[in-house]
Amino acid sequence: MALEYPVLAIIASILFISIVFSSLYLYLYIVSEVNRIPVVSGYATVGRSNSIWVINITVRLERGEPVEFQKAVLTTEEGVKEVAEAKLYGFRDRVLLPGGVGLIRIELQGSELVYNKTYSGLVVFDKGTLVITYTTPPPPG
Repeated sequence: MALEYPVLAIIASILFISIVFSSLYLYLYIVSEVNRIPVVSGYATVGRSNSIWVINITVRLERGEPVEFQKAVLTTEEGVKEVAEAKLYGFRDRVLLPGGVGLIRIELQGSELVYNKTYSGLVVFDKGTLVITYTTPPPPG
């Protein structure tokens, strides 16, 4: 009878330790998977150069896996426009690395936007998207 209680205490201790370590392992696994999700932030500005509208979209990859630029979908006066070819600065080929800041420069014709109006757009990456809004400046003069 005296031998049963130490055996039960050892079995209970082993069971308790295994539950604690498996919970810790599950927590660390979930945290590591969440940290792999890309978090992209950014904003857009608009300027006019000669008769061309220039949209500068600044993006920053806060954390997560590298993302590759696919296209930008912009609203204009002529409807929705998809831009797959844009000038990319701060990207490695078309890939933005974690902690990196990149600039996407898109040029539109003068008739596609109107002064003093707000438009919206979407920057599409292979592992996420970024919603942007941009406001054209007031007319000169």
